[in-house]
Amino acid sequence: MDKKRDLLLQLNIVRKPNTNLVILRAVLSETYTRIDFGYVATDEYHRGGWIKMSPDSYLRTNSSEAIYKLTHAENIPLAPDHLHFESNKDWHYFSLFFEPIPKRSCKIDLIEVEHPEDTDFNYYGIIIDLNNAEEIIKP
Repeated sequence: MDKKRDLLLQLNIVRKPNTNLVILRAVLSETYTRIDFGYVATDEYHRGGWIKMSPDSYLRTNSSEAIYKLTHAENIPLAPDHLHFESNKDWHYFSLFFEPIPKRSCKIDLIEVEHPEDTDFNYYGIIIDLNNAEEIIKP
């Protein structure tokens, strides 16, 4: 694969123990790593609750001590702001952009907070397998 082209990985990883957050895909670029999510509001709250992302979120790979900082988010507010749902049936899609990770097969962790609660958006051991990546051809 051409290292200068963006790579798309379909992931579809459900968060445990809460299953209302799904990592849909990752895009590896020379200038960023993008993680796309789907979130369904919970029926724990009458109007579905709320979501936000910590501006201190980051990625780390299993092969390095380096961290890759969140650079910006699309369609989700950064804390202390919140997005409030209108019902407990709402779906919401959002993307997080991080500094670019190396384009190689590895495992990554997405860390929102160091010592997470069940409601925090931490994921561990996300498999980045370049054998399953598709090149994104830009016009």
